[in-house]
Amino acid sequence: MATLIVLNEYPFRNLLYKASGKNDIPEEITERVDDIPTHIAVSNTKRFTSGRKDVKTDKVTLTMIHNPSHLESQNAISMGKTRAKSDDLNDPNKLVMNIQAHGDSAFPGQGASYEALGMSKLPNFTCGGSIHIITNNQVGFTTEPADYRSFKHSADLVKPFEVPILRVNTSDPVAVMKACKFAVKYWMKYRKDVLIDMIGYRYYGHNEIDEPSFTQPEMYKKIRGMPTPP
Repeated sequence: MATLIVLNEYPFRNLLYKASGKNDIPEEITERVDDIPTHIAVSNTKRFTSGRKDVKTDKVTLTMIHNPSHLESQNAISMGKTRAKSDDLNDPNKLVMNIQAHGDSAFPGQGASYEALGMSKLPNFTCGGSIHIITNNQVGFTTEPADYRSFKHSADLVKPFEVPILRVNTSDPVAVMKACKFAVKYWMKYRKDVLIDMIGYRYYGHNEIDEPSFTQPEMYKKIRGMPTPP
């Protein structure tokens, strides 16, 4: 939601309209065909600045593709779109960056993730590396990691592809910023994949009808006693 509203400036009133259950596709066109707010695709061009006088301020176009929840099918699609943009721009100056956001359970659990990684370095498919970010709440939905994956960390899926992994505590926002800056510098220099494993917790449930303390009572007793990052 933060990416939609803050970065891409998707109108908040539109989000509330969809969240209230209303269809933003006219009924005369189709009946009961729509998607939930978290799957919205949006593109927006805005101006960024570092605050330094020696750095040129320029426009950046941010494009967020349709995201079908936990299916991870958007990985290869985002890579393909990045490659197409790069080819169109004849991109020697690294103007197009692919950022992939993953869930800690979906990333190792869906075969599409491994397939996209397997093709990521092929000459006809590569997009010059991706920055991967796992939002790792340590519980995919209701299941302990030991019961849904055969390796220790969600990020271990990238090890066969020699992708560096940066693990960072989400309760330390400054550390998260440093990890992100490092990942971007790595990508700019080597044009290779790099992964940030943001380890934290989900304060509330997976959605509005989920109460995580039903399945993780001990974990959520600790979480509710912790101060939030703000």
